[in-house]
Amino acid sequence: MRILMISPQVPWPLYGGGSVRVFNVIKELSKKGHKIILAAGSKEKNIQSNNPLRQWCEEIHLYKLPSMGKLESLIRSVFSFKPYPLLQFQNKEFYETVYGLLRNEKFDLIWVNWLFMSSFLLNIPNIKIPVILDQHEADELVWKRYIKNGNFAQKIFSFINLKKIQLLQNKIFKKISALLCTSEKEAEFMKTKAPKNLKVWTVPNGVDLDFFTISRVNREERKPAILFLGSLCVKRNIEAVIWFAKKIFPIVKKTLPNARFWIVGYKPGKEILDLKGISGLEIIGTVEDVKPYYQKTGVYVAPFRFGEGTRLKILEAMAMGAPIVSTKEGCQGIEVADGKHLLIAKDENDFAEKTIELLSYPEKGKSLAKAARKLIEEKYSWE
Repeated sequence: MRILMISPQVPWPLYGGGSVRVFNVIKELSKKGHKIILAAGSKEKNIQSNNPLRQWCEEIHLYKLPSMGKLESLIRSVFSFKPYPLLQFQNKEFYETVYGLLRNEKFDLIWVNWLFMSSFLLNIPNIKIPVILDQHEADELVWKRYIKNGNFAQKIFSFINLKKIQLLQNKIFKKISALLCTSEKEAEFMKTKAPKNLKVWTVPNGVDLDFFTISRVNREERKPAILFLGSLCVKRNIEAVIWFAKKIFPIVKKTLPNARFWIVGYKPGKEILDLKGISGLEIIGTVEDVKPYYQKTGVYVAPFRFGEGTRLKILEAMAMGAPIVSTKEGCQGIEVADGKHLLIAKDENDFAEKTIELLSYPEKGKSLAKAARKLIEEKYSWE
């Protein structure tokens, strides 16, 4: 089967959860014999010769991403019928690339990543090729969370964008054959929004079990360090780090003065860098290999208070044998049990107490980690 895979960005390096999902879907489909033709946005003109996508894709077609920044995209979005994310990742060159491929090549399936990337379908009256929309997270739920958690200006902007998303979603659902969700919760919600004839399937996020292995961890001495690992230019990640650093970590430090908080991830901005003055906190930023941090940390924390989809970094931490403390939102969509695979905290004091517990009693962390790895092997490999 020849599959046209459409992604807003080249899914390599694997700095964000979206890139991880797209890359591994491409890899697994290719391993099963399907021919992948990737169309993706990029700031570069060419894919480097050592990029692993070359191994898994039959063809790679790049279009130049819009040059406008976030602020310009926000302002233009206010005066446009298009949702804000669409303006960030689509332009005339995007449409020319996709329509050119559809005119000149034969495909058995179109696989679109994210709702906002599917707008090109609106200009094809009677599309004959089956289309799968992999939404990664339910856009409608995401913007509803922003309305709930934002300040007044953010609430107004999010409400307007939600209406644009709903309008686009209703049109796109008439054009596609199947919708992919990363959790049962989102699938059940989307079934209430989708036409009855649209297939809605749950395809969870996963882990590369050959890369993220627990074998070396047992020989490492874990340190009294707390780890957050995730893209540091994503709003929900920024909010999670700030909440932990300012509200939870100081409580931990009172009991464990030697505790450290490592912040690892792609592209830390000013809000993250402003945390530097907190004692015991270390902003590590972008790293080539995340595994050493999973291996050495005493606790991996997922202090998320909003966001949809499932957290790929929690799955990686589980695969690596890192003990985990999470909010309910942080581990949503993953079939974990509190006290068996990880610890789930109710509020900032509870989060601090559970973090202290795992740092103080490593054997409990090992027990949780062992059960978590077993669950990953049973249900969450990309294969």
